[in-house]
Amino acid sequence: MDGSIKVSIIIPTYNSLQKLKKALQSIEQIDSPAESYEVIVVDDGSNDQTGAYIVDLANKTNFSLVSIYQENRGPAAARNMGIRKAKGDYILIIDSDCYVNKNIIKEYLNHFPCEGLAGVGGEVLPLQHNYISRYLDYRGVWRPGFNSYDITYLVTANAFFCKKAVLEVGGFDEDFRYPGGEEPELCYRLKRKGYFFQYEKKAVVVHAHRTNLKSMIKMFKAHGIGFRIGADKWDDLKWSNKLILNHLLGKTLIPFGVNVFKSVNVFCAVYFTLLEYIRILSFLYGYYKKKSNINALGGTS
Repeated sequence: MDGSIKVSIIIPTYNSLQKLKKALQSIEQIDSPAESYEVIVVDDGSNDQTGAYIVDLANKTNFSLVSIYQENRGPAAARNMGIRKAKGDYILIIDSDCYVNKNIIKEYLNHFPCEGLAGVGGEVLPLQHNYISRYLDYRGVWRPGFNSYDITYLVTANAFFCKKAVLEVGGFDEDFRYPGGEEPELCYRLKRKGYFFQYEKKAVVVHAHRTNLKSMIKMFKAHGIGFRIGADKWDDLKWSNKLILNHLLGKTLIPFGVNVFKSVNVFCAVYFTLLEYIRILSFLYGYYKKKSNINALGGTS
């Protein structure tokens, strides 16, 4: 590297100071020259002294660390704010409850430069282990989305984008006020421009997965709301009535159940299948109950 900032790490945060502290501690261990990357924390209206902490820490770290404050507008707007301020050609987006491995920047930069490559998604592992976090990990909720032949979207718990490509399509759509749906919609627009995505298993973050049923249901309701916003914008993202009916009738549980029984013990398989149906119902509830402003779902990550 030539000594100039090449990568901007963007972390939107909302009242998550204790988790954010751990995220920044993990970044301090990154095995890349400190002058080659910067960290931009976008404080999305927190009232937990996040800004004051970042100002103090910035005087102690060996890398560039800045905090930007905005009134609460959600993760999409917060990320856009960080992207506009970013000095790097590449942006690594994580959440404030994500802790990076030391080689993450090197692993991602191995994929660039590459013509047409908009971004690379990495591995996301659970911090805590119980049946719910194990199910979410098995389900790959925080890994890149894919179909039978390619990667369809990246998840911003661990996503590395070419900044130029993101700016070309206008960044994240700020109509998405809550976490869920904004990443697939952005990546959909990137793919329409001819871009593609890759996956890097060695680029790892550890994430504080949801570990109770209430928080899991809340998360998937938010995902449903977000996907409906995207579907209202793009016909290609709409779910067909047949697919929705198959989900409600539990028909999509059959292949899921068959696969999960091959991977875990019987009790765990039954529990995972039950959680999968709860996920489906929560998602569809959000998909049909989409509103422009649902304060109960507030937050940035």
